[in-house]
Amino acid sequence: MEHIDKICEKLNLHELEKVKFLKDLSVKTQVKPAYFGLGAIAIALLFAIVGYGSTLLFFLVGFLYPAYMSYKAIETKADVDDDKQWLTYWVVFSFIHVFDPLLNIVLKIIPFSVILKLAFNIWLLHPKTRGALLIYNRVIRGLLKKYEGHIDAHLENVKKTVDEAQPMLQNATRDLKREAINKVIS
Repeated sequence: MEHIDKICEKLNLHELEKVKFLKDLSVKTQVKPAYFGLGAIAIALLFAIVGYGSTLLFFLVGFLYPAYMSYKAIETKADVDDDKQWLTYWVVFSFIHVFDPLLNIVLKIIPFSVILKLAFNIWLLHPKTRGALLIYNRVIRGLLKKYEGHIDAHLENVKKTVDEAQPMLQNATRDLKREAINKVIS
């Protein structure tokens, strides 16, 4: 049990003692809340290895949890550090997802790549590792700084194109509505 306790501590699973449901279950079963968390992680990894539910798992870990933590960060006025962590996570998350199809081609040849990808996602968002901050500071920030002027110019061109197309789209929409009304009337 000593080894399991060390693993739970490394994974910060002692925080699960704050969850009322798990605390009540722990009293009834005489099993620490951290062990339930470790069991859930083990089951999730087993599903990921088998390939069953990995999409749901990635959604929960890579999107839903960070989205909720971002909400919490926005709502806490005193701590600006968590705002930076989650904004940085989303920049890195977005950057990685641009290249996700290419990465998946490469990762398919690596056995258990699903677990590697999941572990990487956890490393990105975990408050102890702050992997997203590391990747942002070492890779993405430099790229964005280098090409910021080009990106801004292209975005301005897109904005102008959309602004110029707006009246044409409004006219087309108006004409389509008229034609639909005429078809219904006739």
